[in-house]
Amino acid sequence: MVFVWAARRWGIYSSSNWRSAFSRISPTKRFWIAGVAAGLLVFAFLVLDRSKHVRFEIADGRLFVRGDIFCWRFPLSAMNLGPSVVLDLTQWPDFKPRRKIIGTSLPGYQSGEFMLQNGRRAIVFLSDLHRVLCILMDDGKFLLLSCTDPEGLLRFACRRETRLSHGCIEDPGQQHNRRVEMIRGELLS
Repeated sequence: MVFVWAARRWGIYSSSNWRSAFSRISPTKRFWIAGVAAGLLVFAFLVLDRSKHVRFEIADGRLFVRGDIFCWRFPLSAMNLGPSVVLDLTQWPDFKPRRKIIGTSLPGYQSGEFMLQNGRRAIVFLSDLHRVLCILMDDGKFLLLSCTDPEGLLRFACRRETRLSHGCIEDPGQQHNRRVEMIRGELLS
């Protein structure tokens, strides 16, 4: 859109031959067009690069993934935590994301819903392929989380899920007095 505006502004949009139209532009205008395009790319990268701001929280019986473009919520009751493992995706290439369905895919960071190399669907939040928590969801999808302490996140999720399944939730009237218990698994830089 900005390029069309700039092209109309400098009178080169109406030409059917862009190459000849661009060659008629003075070097100063070419410099400004390149500068605007580079500035927009840098701005878009800085705004959309959320890899350093994603965190995982467990509260109220759900796993929250916050700080990404979307806020994802997964109920702990919909997770099959028993067979969950920590994988090194360089050793297990079948679990690497192959095709993006919806989400973000930047160099060194992937988040959203992806098709895996093994043909299954997964919801991934990956910044490091060496320490990835792999959780099987009840709907058959995988949940792949790259965090600083995947074993700790799994232990905490198992503990919280066990408390919820045994009815060990505080009385809703006391919720305003208690501190919400949560864990933050910051993405690796």
